[in-house]
Amino acid sequence: VGGIKNPLKDRRGGWRLVEFLAMAATCRELVHQEELEVEQALADQHNCELATVRELHQVYNDMKEQETMVVKDFIVILDKLEVPRPSDKELATLLDVPLPAGTCLNPSRKINFATFLPAMLKVQGALDEQQGNGDFDDVDNADV
Repeated sequence: VGGIKNPLKDRRGGWRLVEFLAMAATCRELVHQEELEVEQALADQHNCELATVRELHQVYNDMKEQETMVVKDFIVILDKLEVPRPSDKELATLLDVPLPAGTCLNPSRKINFATFLPAMLKVQGALDEQQGNGDFDDVDNADV
């Protein structure tokens, strides 16, 4: 623009709209590719389909009330799936988090997606066994 070769390095620099939109779209695509790589690695690690990881990631994002999901949010998901409320010890085991003897699981304890995914895969497996089918989508969880 106006003889300026690199608008990022020149303080007088500016962008034409088409340049800015192209740069923004490229950044968005790079972020999407990085997310896809992480989700594929999680799918490989947990021996499940990428579509399952993406679906559960969407559930995670939809159900968290804050930036990161907390135990209270996870319990809401279990309630929506009509899973009986587990004890704190069972919940800690499901989430693979330590729970010292004689203590309660803090409902505000943060749960990142890497912790949420294997727990939900266990829940999915238990629901599949209970219902005698192999499809998580058949569970009446339209609100999840």
